[in-house]
Parts: sequence; C-alpha cells; structure tokens
Amino acid sequence: MARIIGVHELDLKPDADRAVFESVVRREIAELGLAMPGLVERRFLIGVKEARKGQHAMLWVFESQAAHEALFGTESEPLPGPEAFLRYEAAIAPFLAAPSPDRIRFTDYLEIDGYP
Repeated sequence: MARIIGVHELDLKPDADRAVFESVVRREIAELGLAMPGLVERRFLIGVKEARKGQHAMLWVFESQAAHEALFGTESEPLPGPEAFLRYEAAIAPFLAAPSPDRIRFTDYLEIDGYP
C-alpha cells in the first residue's frame, strides 16, 4: 500500500529563538505517533544545503492515503486534525512567520516507488 509523505516547511520569524523552537518541537512531537493512528514516522529536519539551508521542516509519513484522510480529511473536505496535532500547531505558532500553522507551505506526496 502506498504511503503519504508530508513535507511541512517551517519558516521562522526573524527574531525567533531557534533553540527554544527546536526544544518545543521535540517536546510536542514526542508522543504524536500514539495519538495519530496511521502516522508511522515523523522527522524534524534542518536544511544543510541549497535553498532551505538553515531552515526547518517536518517530514510526516502515513501508512496510507486512507489513514491520512481519516486524520486530516481530503483537499475538498479538510479536517483540522487530531487534538494532539492541534496542540503541536498551537505550541509552534508563536515562532512561525506564517500567520497561522495551517498557512505554512506544505506538500503531501503519494509514494510511488521505494516501499514494498
């Protein structure tokens, strides 16, 4: 079954304390897998080269499109997400350049190769 891979670009406000932000993200994502059925992996990333060098991102891996849609709905009928995810968004919101966490730049990908 094809997985869904979500890439969320987390652009910070210029005056954001990066160390505090990183601590908040680590704390908030620690137990998300338990609260989000179908979330099989999550990674907190920082760019080391090219266009996003020094910028943060989250990588989310869901076991299937159905699992992802059960949590977040479809593009035409979105859902806000589970309570634990909303707490994560609220915790990181003060650091983000976007006016709200649901306004960040992100893309969800359907995996077409590389997974059995």
